[in-house]
Amino acid sequence: MKSRLRYEVAQGATVTDIVKILEERFPEGLRPMQFLWILQEELGIPFTESRRVLEYFDPEMKPTASAEVIDDLGRSILVNVTLGDS
Repeated sequence: MKSRLRYEVAQGATVTDIVKILEERFPEGLRPMQFLWILQEELGIPFTESRRVLEYFDPEMKPTASAEVIDDLGRSILVNVTLGDS
């Protein structure tokens, strides 16, 4: 089964888009470890890469940098995500 998140990223979703999608999935609040796990499990992004993005969010997953800065870094990490088999 293909992940909605993988589909969105393959269609051009940015890191800030991903956070918004996951906030809908976790209305009680997205936690940093959930974010890392989902990027690894659903998108195949290694922990070492996704952790770099996490540095731009506080413990409540609120951005500590502009969306432009976050998404610029995110592009280099998300570039290899395709629809694939996941």
